Amino acid sequence: MGFDLSEFYEIYGHDLEVEARQEQQRFQQRLLGWVQTWNNTLCSLYDTAVNHVRALAPEDWPLADLVPQVVLYWSLAGAQEGNQWNRTLTCGDGEMVSRQYSKPYPPLLYTLMAHRAFPATFDAAAQSIVQGGAPLFYREGALRSGVCGTFWQKLVPHLPPYRPYQMWPQPLETLLRTLTQCYGIFSGQDTTAVYEDARKTFQALWSTLSLRQPDRARAEDAIRRWDFSQMENAPRDLLIAAYPEVFQTWDKETLENTWEAEILQRIYPADPDLAIAMWRLLLDTAQEPLQKNPEAAEYLLFDVIDGVLWPGSPSRKDHLLPLLNQLEQSEPFARQVFQSAYAGKPQARLLEACDTLQKDALKKHCLALLAENPAWAQSQNH
Repeated sequence: MGFDLSEFYEIYGHDLEVEARQEQQRFQQRLLGWVQTWNNTLCSLYDTAVNHVRALAPEDWPLADLVPQVVLYWSLAGAQEGNQWNRTLTCGDGEMVSRQYSKPYPPLLYTLMAHRAFPATFDAAAQSIVQGGAPLFYREGALRSGVCGTFWQKLVPHLPPYRPYQMWPQPLETLLRTLTQCYGIFSGQDTTAVYEDARKTFQALWSTLSLRQPDRARAEDAIRRWDFSQMENAPRDLLIAAYPEVFQTWDKETLENTWEAEILQRIYPADPDLAIAMWRLLLDTAQEPLQKNPEAAEYLLFDVIDGVLWPGSPSRKDHLLPLLNQLEQSEPFARQVFQSAYAGKPQARLLEACDTLQKDALKKHCLALLAENPAWAQSQNH
C-alpha cells in the first residue's frame, strides 16, 4: 500500500516549490559564474596567442589571421578527447526537490565564440565535436604525433634556424603553453603529455625546415657581414636554399653533418660546372669580406675549395680543366680568386694546373693579377 502524501504536500508543498526554485536559481548562478570565469580565461588566452604570434611574425598578418582557427581547434580537440562535451551537472537532491540538468561546456564554447571572432559558427564547431572525426581546423592547427598543421609550417620561416641546444623564443614557448591550456580547459585533463608531444612534433618540423628550407636572405646577410653568430651554417644553408633540387635526395643526417667544402667536393666529379657555380655564389655573396678580411678570404679560397683542388682519391689529369676554363671566361671570377685578401697554396695549385694543361695565356694573366696582390707577395716571403 502506497503512502498518501496529499496532506504533506498540502502543508509543505508551497515551501518545497519555493525551495526548488531557489535551488535552481542558485544552480543557474553557479553555472553562469563558472562559464563567465572560464570564458574570461579563454578570452585572455586567445589574446595572448594573437599577441605572441604577432611578436614572432610582426609583418605576417595572414599568419596572425590563422590564430582564431588554431585556438578553436585546440579547444574543440580538448572537448572531444576529454569527453567533457556531454558531461551533465545535476541540481537538486531527494524526491521532494525537483532536479535540473545542465551541460556546462556547450554554453562555455558558445560564450567564447560570442566574445571573440572565429571563422565558424557555434553549430559547426559543436557538430565537429560530436561527429567523431577531426575537429574543425585540424589542417591548420594540429600539432601532435608528427602531424603539423599549415599554421605551424608557416610559422617556422619567422624563427631563427633551429639549434638543439638553444632556448626557444619566449613568444613561441608561451604560444604553445597557451594553446595547451585551451585544450586543458575543455578536456578537464592534465595536459603534460599533450604539451610534450606538441613540443616534440614542432621541434622535428622546425629542425627539418631549417635544414631543408633555410632562409636565403638571412644566410646572405650573415655571409656579407661575415657574422655567423645567428646562423652558424650560413654558407652551407645558402647553397641548400639556392639549389634545393640538388639536395632533395640527400637524407637529413647527411645534410646535418655536411659543410660547404664537402658539398663541393662531392658534386665536382660528376658535375664540375655546378660545383663551380656554387663556389662562385659564395664568393659573389662575400665580396666585401673577400677583399678586406684575410681570414674570410682564406676560408673561401682555401678551406671551401681544397677538396676540389686536392681530391683525396686519384683524379684525372684534366680534373681542374672546368675550373681553369671558367677562370679564362670570367675576369671578375679570376680577380676574386687571384686578387683577394688571401693568396697562397690554392693560387699556386691553379698555376700548376695551368702548366699541366698547357694554359700558358691563363697562367700569364693570373701571375699578372697576383703581382698586384700584396697578399701574394707576403705569402711568397713566408
